[in-house]
Formats: sequence, structure tokens, C-alpha cells
Amino acid sequence: MPKRKHDILDRFKIAVNVKTDMEAAKILNLKPTALTMHRKRKTIPYEQLLKACMENNINIRWVMTGEGDQYEIIQAHPGAKGRAISRLFRLLGYLSPENIDKVIRYVEIAYERKKLEEQSMEMDLENEIKRTGTRG
Repeated sequence: MPKRKHDILDRFKIAVNVKTDMEAAKILNLKPTALTMHRKRKTIPYEQLLKACMENNINIRWVMTGEGDQYEIIQAHPGAKGRAISRLFRLLGYLSPENIDKVIRYVEIAYERKKLEEQSMEMDLENEIKRTGTRG
């Protein structure tokens, strides 16, 4: 997690290839004065940021932390998942950088566990196929 919240906005500007906050505000669908106020208050417009990242295929993890690939195909999540993601980003706006870092780490751990579970299931299936000599 960046030590300074404006690092997030600076990475966003790099990703969308703009140099000024005025240009970034337009992409975020904010008035330039609103983005200036976010900078002064050291806050992030998380909902607008997520939406702009999704619309521009920008890896939100890279924007938030500087980690991972800058551009990554981000698929829109239909229905409940999309609403949950929007709610999560709205709530992140109320957290300190340290707590945001904890939330991101928790999600990363959950994701890694899910991947391990899927790999384990695949290995179990492969072992069963080898044992029985049959496929699904």
C-alpha cells in the first residue's frame, strides 16, 4: 500500500496517460475542484476510481498498491458481485491506509486459499482418473 494516498491518483493518471488532475477528473467523471478537494483531504474517490479502472481495463490492484500488471482485463461482475464490489470501494474510503492494506491482504489470502482448493480438487480428479482409468 502506498504511504501517500496521492500515489494512487498518480498511478491512475499514468495508467490513463494523462498529465494533469483536470484530465484525470474528467475520466473519473468528477469536477476538477472535487478531485482537488480529495487531494487536499487526502481521500480517494474509490467508486469513481473503480468504475474508471473497469472501463479502461486498468488493474485496480496496480493503481492501489503499485503491484501487479498495470493493465489487466478486468471483467465486470454482474448483479450481486458488482454491487458488493461497489459497496466495498465506498467503505474503503472511510478506512486508514493501514486498514486498507489489511483488507487487501485478507482478500489476497482468501484468493490464494481458493486457488489452492481448486488445485487440490483438480489433483483429486486426476488421481481418481488414474486410479479408475475413467473420465468424468
